[in-house]
Amino acid sequence: AEKFPYGKKHVPELSLFDGIVVSGEVKFLKPDIKIFQYLTERFVLKPEETFFTDDVLLNVMGAKSAGWDAVLFETPAQLRADLVSRGLLPAL
Repeated sequence: AEKFPYGKKHVPELSLFDGIVVSGEVKFLKPDIKIFQYLTERFVLKPEETFFTDDVLLNVMGAKSAGWDAVLFETPAQLRADLVSRGLLPAL
């Protein structure tokens, strides 16, 4: 949490996000289901319509335990295929 203000100042791309949650501020960490429940409530998400990817299997399992659609990131091509199959990206 103490480093996020620096990142916010020096990484302008962070302003592109609709919302940001800093785990150090809310005191919940992946893979704890509480972080996914917090995000669901804060951003009024429908778990079954919320896509999550991570390169750590335990984090993917945490998201799935909250009812989210979650996949393990393995390669960019695999992630693209997962996003296309869900209609979240257009097919090439």
